[in-house]
Amino acid sequence: MSEHQWEFCELSLFGGWWKQREKGWICNLWVQYYGQDRAPSYHLAEAEGKNMKIWGYDPFAKAMGLLGVAGWELVSLESEPGASDSGKRVAVFKRPVQSGRAVDEPKLTDLLKP
Repeated sequence: MSEHQWEFCELSLFGGWWKQREKGWICNLWVQYYGQDRAPSYHLAEAEGKNMKIWGYDPFAKAMGLLGVAGWELVSLESEPGASDSGKRVAVFKRPVQSGRAVDEPKLTDLLKP
């Protein structure tokens, strides 16, 4: 039996698509962390409204890469049929708990820029 304690991260994309006219990605993207003491959640991108952002790259793919570099291991990826550029995608990651490190470090809100 493993002696590791784990923390988890869920990256969720809803309604992501490429907008030709704007030449960029528009999506709803969230990240939720699950740690021993807290479970912070961040809305990284909005597909409509005053906080809508046009991304020059696929922010879901970029966030997955940034999480991997930060030591998060992908353990599950769910995608709706035909959801390669729209629909819903959910990725779940895990990494060992490290004393003194916040569950949401490094912060994707600081690393992802449109």
